[in-house]
Amino acid sequence: MLGLRHNGANRHMRAITLHEPWATMIADGTKTYETRHWAPPSTLYGRRIAIHAGRTVDVDAVDLFDYDLGAMYENAGKFACTAVLSHAFRVKSYKLLVRRHRRHYVVTTGEVRGGVEVPPTMTADRYGDWSKGRWIWALIDVRALDERIPCHGQQGFWNVPEDIEGRLP
Repeated sequence: MLGLRHNGANRHMRAITLHEPWATMIADGTKTYETRHWAPPSTLYGRRIAIHAGRTVDVDAVDLFDYDLGAMYENAGKFACTAVLSHAFRVKSYKLLVRRHRRHYVVTTGEVRGGVEVPPTMTADRYGDWSKGRWIWALIDVRALDERIPCHGQQGFWNVPEDIEGRLP
């Protein structure tokens, strides 16, 4: 069953903090992959994690992707959604293709973690850094919060406070 596998040493839901609008883009279904220079802990594959919007707002991304700047500042410092961390893979290579006057970035997938088959090549989306050596985290079964819940975030993965965990979808 998705999202119910737990590490015996730690049964708390784990969270990661993202700048806005990136957390909102996961919550609204626009962004389905998170990109990082590090692989997620192996204990989190198949588990539901919380996505927290940090207090930092990437104003250029808000403008580029046409989000409301005021709403991004309002969402900052709050949980946006939860998602199951399905799997992750490392980008082996990255190249630009131009077809019909449109740019496409194609990546070759390398090491895969999480026990899922990944195609040997795929088209990168525009919502992250898909450069060579980066880790691409697949997020599935995203559940947005109807009302965002304030909480102080942290770097890396951190435990969702017990009084908040029961309120997350």
